[in-house]
Amino acid sequence: MSEEELIMLEAKVDMVDIISKHPGKEMETVSMCFKVIVDSYVAMLGEEDTAKFLEVAIDSVKNGFHTINSSEIPKNQLN
Repeated sequence: MSEEELIMLEAKVDMVDIISKHPGKEMETVSMCFKVIVDSYVAMLGEEDTAKFLEVAIDSVKNGFHTINSSEIPKNQLN
């Protein structure tokens, strides 16, 4: 596993840990995390480049690149 893949897997596990801290409030927690992430992009890239980034993200979702396939997640990483 490459360093980039390892970082991505660790980030996913950390996000799941954050979400699991608030049972029954998963959608609200994800929404708050998304807001923090968007705020971070705006701080780093500015509003215009963040808007461009979000357009690319929308296309990525529409093209099916974010379909969840739990069989790809190692069993020891599932909570």
